[in-house]
Amino acid sequence: MRLHPLAPDRLYQQNHCGIYRLDRPGERWQRIGNAMPKAIGDIGFPIVLHPRDPDTLWVFPMDGGTVLAARLPGGKPAAYVSRDGGRLGTARTRAFRPSRAGSP
Repeated sequence: MRLHPLAPDRLYQQNHCGIYRLDRPGERWQRIGNAMPKAIGDIGFPIVLHPRDPDTLWVFPMDGGTVLAARLPGGKPAAYVSRDGGRLGTARTRAFRPSRAGSP
């Protein structure tokens, strides 16, 4: 679970059940992982937040198709970035996109 340093009422988590965001004073976690590409899924390793932008986060998915889901999708490491807090974009865009090396 991660609390953003500039927006302490914004919490994120990524676990074996998905990727979630909570904006307090709300009391319900919103599953933002549904914005991930279906072939990749939304379970994975710890989530990373941008230190100056509460809406930018990176996730590192893993293959959830097996009982021991400690494998990377396709055997390749990948990072996905959202720059809008994980909210869905228009029908032509997705909130999570593969992250390019060196892009903040």
